[in-house]
Amino acid sequence: MIPPPEQSKLYQTLKQGDDRRKIQQQSKLQVSLFKQKELLKKDILKKRALLEKELQIDIQNEIAANVTISTADSTTTSNNVITEVYPGNTYSSTGDSSTTR
Repeated sequence: MIPPPEQSKLYQTLKQGDDRRKIQQQSKLQVSLFKQKELLKKDILKKRALLEKELQIDIQNEIAANVTISTADSTTTSNNVITEVYPGNTYSSTGDSSTTR
């Protein structure tokens, strides 16, 4: 009698070799996947840092603009007070140089 092909030594050896190749191929794919994931993580971190810097710069610019506006408003307010206290003053907050006498 001839044994079924699943029981022959040659078949077992070929199957083991095939299994080893599959395992090696899976290992290579796992390593490749891991490397790709790490590269993506690094890229995401770089982009996040860049966006955070840009956002910080935008916020600083906006704060500077608000401070400038606040300073201009307080200057205008102080000029109005000077005009009201000294009505003979030739300077008014509207910018005309007429005197109020």
